[in-house]
Amino acid sequence: MNSKTLFFKSLIGLFLVLVIASGSFAAENGQVVDEFFPEGLVDAEQRYVDTANLHGKIFALYFSASWCRGCAAFSRILVPFRDRHHENFEVVMLGFDNSAEDMFAYMKNYSMLWPAVAWESPIRTALKEKFAVSEIPKLIVVAPNGQVITTDGYKQIEHMGDAALDNWLKVSGLPAK
Repeated sequence: MNSKTLFFKSLIGLFLVLVIASGSFAAENGQVVDEFFPEGLVDAEQRYVDTANLHGKIFALYFSASWCRGCAAFSRILVPFRDRHHENFEVVMLGFDNSAEDMFAYMKNYSMLWPAVAWESPIRTALKEKFAVSEIPKLIVVAPNGQVITTDGYKQIEHMGDAALDNWLKVSGLPAK
């Protein structure tokens, strides 16, 4: 990566940290999604994913890694949960793996059909710092208006199952689809 690209990515990361830290999320979900993911998202094949797929949905920031046994166990629960509720809910991967290749292999291995923040992106580390993520797995659930519904989505899904989404919809004011 050349120094110009690195500077640009660092500048975007700094902007994101400032926007998120200020709490100035727009009420419009499209703007919220763009503020969270200004560089866009990619899938497990590293292809661009349109962030419009998150508009109007509750989304979760999934901090995880292939080397984490707890993450592997939770991923086996989260994948079918997301697949059952993809109309209302989407997951965005923020990988803690040691490389992009490891993160994308993990996503493929567990059939994670959701998008990810690119491993090289400063956005990934900015969100980790913003939410003070120090252990994984961590699932932070966000309403379409930018309100953080819970920083404990992992435990809520484990203990409540599908009722967790019903609760998140109620908190966010969204009807079930």
